[in-house]
Amino acid sequence: LGVPDDAGYLRLIQGFLHPIRLADDFTPADLLERVRGIAPADLQAVTNTAKRMGLNRAGLDAERVPPLIWADFEEALKRNRVLFSNLRH
Repeated sequence: LGVPDDAGYLRLIQGFLHPIRLADDFTPADLLERVRGIAPADLQAVTNTAKRMGLNRAGLDAERVPPLIWADFEEALKRNRVLFSNLRH
């Protein structure tokens, strides 16, 4: 089946993130540049793990997930051991 085009990736990213936001200096397009080539199921797993990383970063008292930063996704990629062709740091 292959991987989605950029527009498809952006739709997936926005859908998987909802309702969580990214930090003001980190856009869905920035995330796309760094994860292009990842399978959609892996992107979903990484996004879910990144949400947990954000919640961990916020601390035990947090009532909601804070805006996610690239470091949340970096850790999520490590934890999910995702394989894809074009990871950019």
